[in-house]
Amino acid sequence: MATHNTDDSGGADAARSGPGHGAPGMARQTDETPTGQRPRSRWGRVAFGRGKLPAMAVAVPAALVFAAITGAVAALAKWSAGPPLLAAGVFGLCSFPFWLLVFWVAVVDRPTLEGAVDRPEDSIEQWWYREAASGALTDVFALTGLGAAVLTFTKDWRIEASTVLWIVACCIPISFAIRYLLGRRRG
Repeated sequence: MATHNTDDSGGADAARSGPGHGAPGMARQTDETPTGQRPRSRWGRVAFGRGKLPAMAVAVPAALVFAAITGAVAALAKWSAGPPLLAAGVFGLCSFPFWLLVFWVAVVDRPTLEGAVDRPEDSIEQWWYREAASGALTDVFALTGLGAAVLTFTKDWRIEASTVLWIVACCIPISFAIRYLLGRRRG
């Protein structure tokens, strides 16, 4: 999508040079919508077909259908002690946002979202994520190695496997979050 400069006075546009900056009064390409890219919107467009359909136009009906199915399953399975119709309504209503998110993520074309980074794999946030994930994996290996050594040398101290798994499962996101926040602070 090109924008037109109607200022014929010369001004700042006349002083610019380089690709994308024409003479005053000439159309020039802006950074917001590069050539060949579809216009961006708040909720994006679908990633299939011609991509003209808003993503929410697909996600909302699909989420309504799956929320109704969730409600029907809840009523038939008697997950609630109350009336089945009320259980179906409550379960369906509560599951609707989840299904909406699932279907929206499944159908949206990322480049059509306002504010989306064109190449997210090259962003600083992605670098922080990679560093935090690899550091968290190192922390888990260190934790399990130290834990195994301690349990080996303390014969009288026993711990259940489920407790060990819960400790490891809780340490992973904590380690990741700390490392991500530290990386973000460092810049």
